[in-house]
Amino acid sequence: MFILIFVPIIILCPFPIKFSLEYLNGNLKIYIFKKEISLNKIKNKKKKNYKRKRKGFTKYLTLFNNLNLNTFLKPNLKIEFFLQYGFEEAHNTALFYGVIQSFIPFINKLLLNFFNFKKIKYNIYPCFNEELIHFKIDSIIYVNIVKIIYMAIKLFNKIKSSKY
Repeated sequence: MFILIFVPIIILCPFPIKFSLEYLNGNLKIYIFKKEISLNKIKNKKKKNYKRKRKGFTKYLTLFNNLNLNTFLKPNLKIEFFLQYGFEEAHNTALFYGVIQSFIPFINKLLLNFFNFKKIKYNIYPCFNEELIHFKIDSIIYVNIVKIIYMAIKLFNKIKSSKY
């Protein structure tokens, strides 16, 4: 009886996945649920020699753009970007600040294809006359198992019908 009540609740209720990525002084750290994932293990694995067919990136991009997920089916996302950067020349730092600000709408549009935003925040701090790069992303993705299954089936059917 307990299983009959508990399993539908787990399937239908969304659960949060906390994800963080931080780059500072040439070190990249990835955290999932505040547990660090070591990138050294990934780098040290032996690469298998096999041939794979290369397909154009544009084919997959058009596939995802044509998927047209309903807003109800997309996972919810809370995300916060933090960027603190600087170059030795102050004018290069100022120019780069303008370039970064112009890319924010593109990042929003890209993320909007796959997620519904609950909260999005950009913190960009230029440091003039000093060389520094500190980048951090903190996010919480609210995932529902039913939505994942539906999106996977829809994506599989789209790939099958378009013969990628």
